[in-house]
Amino acid sequence: MNKLTKAFPAGDGKKDGKKDDDFDVMSVPGEVKAVKKKPEEADRLKAYDIREIDVFFDTFKAMKAAGIPLPPGVSDKDVEELGTNFMEHFLGGFVDAATESISGTSTATTVKRLFTGRFIGDLLEVMDSRVQKPLDDEYSIKLGLFSGHDTTIGPLLTGMGLFNGERRAWPKFGANVTFELFENHVGALKAENDHFVRVKYNGVPMKLPFCQKQGAHFVGDPNLCSYKTFNNAMSLLVSKNHKEECRL
Repeated sequence: MNKLTKAFPAGDGKKDGKKDDDFDVMSVPGEVKAVKKKPEEADRLKAYDIREIDVFFDTFKAMKAAGIPLPPGVSDKDVEELGTNFMEHFLGGFVDAATESISGTSTATTVKRLFTGRFIGDLLEVMDSRVQKPLDDEYSIKLGLFSGHDTTIGPLLTGMGLFNGERRAWPKFGANVTFELFENHVGALKAENDHFVRVKYNGVPMKLPFCQKQGAHFVGDPNLCSYKTFNNAMSLLVSKNHKEECRL
């Protein structure tokens, strides 16, 4: 956290002909201003208060996205390290609790259901309505758009068993998850299940763990999960009574 003290120095002494107070903090949250005015506040951040880590991380990421130079003493590497700390403090516990090998199947399923169940229910409702209507039905949904936050994407990826390895990182600006629904209408290839789902994270096709068995995906493409398999797996994460389950 020494970087934060350097980035927001205190005092009214001049440096290079400018006062410290000349540093523009109009777009910086109150907690960051506090560090600039009272350097002793930086010591308080050593305890890694999750809310304050969030403030700094979001501020620095927003500055980079807007093309605003990072404060003196703060590098891109510092921002990434801050993001890693924030991710583990904020989402790390949830991800571990939602991992069957760590918390057990029952607990992991319950955790994932409480975090993402309502959204997944809405998603499956849209996809079901599309599967049940003819391809040329003018009233069928062609495109569904859902808006969320980074705190939505992380749990959603976790629910599908994808928030691991290199993907166990705080979602970047503009991160997105795409669900593509396909219908196989080639007679020679028709099977019992003619609909398939491909999930993409930031444009990259994902291999869903529960779709890798033979018969669970399109022949020759493990990224194309059969809709039956996808629906069965995701339906387990839809809470039948969210309010009651949240009381546990």
